[in-house]
Amino acid sequence: MLSICFIFKNGQRHYISNLYLWSVAYRTEGLYRGDVDHDRSIYNGKEFFIQRNISYDLVQASIVQLLESRYKLHTTFAMVRQSPDCDFIIEAYHHKRIENPEQLYQQVKEEFETFINKFIDAMQTEILSALPSLKHLPIMNDKEFRKKIITRQLDKKPVTLTLREIECLNLISQGMGSKEIADKLYLSIETINTQQF
Repeated sequence: MLSICFIFKNGQRHYISNLYLWSVAYRTEGLYRGDVDHDRSIYNGKEFFIQRNISYDLVQASIVQLLESRYKLHTTFAMVRQSPDCDFIIEAYHHKRIENPEQLYQQVKEEFETFINKFIDAMQTEILSALPSLKHLPIMNDKEFRKKIITRQLDKKPVTLTLREIECLNLISQGMGSKEIADKLYLSIETINTQQF
């Protein structure tokens, strides 16, 4: 069982889940107020995290207890995938409390990534219908790009700078403006402003 929270860079959020009854209550009864684990400071830069290791306030703790008692669901782990367009918090649930959720994550992550990718692909029409203003984003309309984000396969090519770019950065660090740098390097100011060396 799972839920996926899409957290877009414009602040908009969208939730999908294969837990229909839980999802309805989550939105209509205000259970989303327990989403402390969707705070960027908690998940940023992580591959996954374990929700029960988070300190909840009294309201959030009571919501977690309600979800566990009413639906017999325990959050096992949250897989995190980040892209320039959108962050994904993908929560996995189980009917009983898992004693070693970190180990479980390591054991199932590749299969879970494959499943999540297929799940989002299958929900594509509904997601785009719900978020028409975000259709243009690569994470929304490029299946291969999304798959690379979900499976952590996106090429992370190191940024390499030319000697001219390094020289320009050095002059900027000395407090020079575009005109001064252009004069010093015998380049046009347009070249400096567009960083085309």
